[in-house]
Amino acid sequence: MTTALLIECTLKASLLFALAGAGTLALRRGSAAARHALWTAALLAALAMPLLVRLTPPLQPLPGYSFAVTAAAGTQAPAAAASISMVTVWLLGAVLTLLVFLVAHARTAMVALRARETSGLRTSPVAISPFLWGLLEPSVIWPEQARQWPEELRRAVIAHESEHTRRLDAVWLFAGQAACVVYWFLPLAWMAAQRAREESERACDDAVLREGTSATDYAAHLLHVAREASMRASLPAVTGSTPLERRMRSILDATAERGAISRRYATAIAFACLAIAMPLAALQQDDKIHSTKQDKSIVRPKVLHKVEPTYTEAAREAKVMGTVVMSVIVEKDGTASNMKILKGLDPGLDENAMAAVKQWKFAPGTKDGKPVRVSATIEVNFRLN
Repeated sequence: MTTALLIECTLKASLLFALAGAGTLALRRGSAAARHALWTAALLAALAMPLLVRLTPPLQPLPGYSFAVTAAAGTQAPAAAASISMVTVWLLGAVLTLLVFLVAHARTAMVALRARETSGLRTSPVAISPFLWGLLEPSVIWPEQARQWPEELRRAVIAHESEHTRRLDAVWLFAGQAACVVYWFLPLAWMAAQRAREESERACDDAVLREGTSATDYAAHLLHVAREASMRASLPAVTGSTPLERRMRSILDATAERGAISRRYATAIAFACLAIAMPLAALQQDDKIHSTKQDKSIVRPKVLHKVEPTYTEAAREAKVMGTVVMSVIVEKDGTASNMKILKGLDPGLDENAMAAVKQWKFAPGTKDGKPVRVSATIEVNFRLN
């Protein structure tokens, strides 16, 4: 992922999450299942945004011209070093975030692997609360004290976890975590993933209540499990608006909508998010050239000042040679913007080429004597003497 693509996808993903937040606010009196579907669709669309940006045709293609320059061998440009650093920081953060998630899943796996069948329950000596384990044949892993729980409490837990299985919530959880890996630096991504998890829990609570369980009894069961888990994990009492408190309020809200959503409804939400994401991905993508036909009424831009791209030390030692092809927009003020690599050569040389062209100065393209924005394909040839 290049720096320009990273910045562009971040801005567009942020807008997606903001729109999803507005949508769930409008659905605040609707079902938790509908809000979960909206948050999940937004996370999936944000996750796909880099691919959509690359593949989505532009909204308003511009006339295109081509320029070719030759780069001289030299030292690495400072601007390119900053650009490479940004991509490196993103990659390191993404790897670290992925490792955090993998460690968490590994710990859960260790708890599940220590589970043994006792009194009809799969209990683990280190489990602090019930949880669902497994993708193909999921089962509930119970804490050992669950054997002393009332039958009504265990039935409620089984109903709740069974609903997670029916809804494929484990898959959507992984999708949300993948979005957090890509956008680890974006608070809105973490907020969206957290909200999706909370709405998933509420949707499963609603399923338990639809089966006839009393709201007050279910809330008492939930509080009992939470207290035992807190004591087992030696956690202090938590005050304020916590996910548990919000779940309790939702359970006890007699006016809340608790209906499940149909596949058709969920599909409609997904298509709605896609309908927003695709034109959003195409926005400002008019630097792509879809036709070699040139508008003869437009006077092509001219290069007034150029900065020669330079070799990285690694590329020089590896004797990398070839051509970097990029698309740009020559703005009305003669600057280059919206740069994208169409044909890469080497990560360092690609960044060096973009950093150099960003410093170029053009006489802008004109139509009827007035400056206009024009797309251009620029070829940067790297040759070692």
